[in-house]
Amino acid sequence: MERPRLILASASPRRIDLLAQIKVIADQVIAAQIDETPGKTERPSRLAARLAAEKARAIAADHAGALVLGADTVVALGRRILPKAEDAATAETCLKMLAGRRHRVYGGVALIDETGNIHTRLVTTAVAFR
Repeated sequence: MERPRLILASASPRRIDLLAQIKVIADQVIAAQIDETPGKTERPSRLAARLAAEKARAIAADHAGALVLGADTVVALGRRILPKAEDAATAETCLKMLAGRRHRVYGGVALIDETGNIHTRLVTTAVAFR
């Protein structure tokens, strides 16, 4: 039996590198186009898990029978969700907020298997930043 195709539902070079470190190469990389806006009272951990699942579902909808891997990372200072540092100014602002403080990084991962079942994990990392 032929193995199912693996689709990474992210165009993040970092995610591609992380998979390569464990000798996993996706057959296809497709950036999922979803709304990543946090819900008004959504906790950072829930956001990371939800976005990972939504990314996987968005791609799996058009690729039945494939394994689809979605992931998302959320950095939080308390319950405050920090924005993704997409430019130097945002990165500088976030680094200044984190300097000298502890924060958490939430990593959500969702895998939709070839039968359409979803398997999810959430990893929480506490970070002390000087």
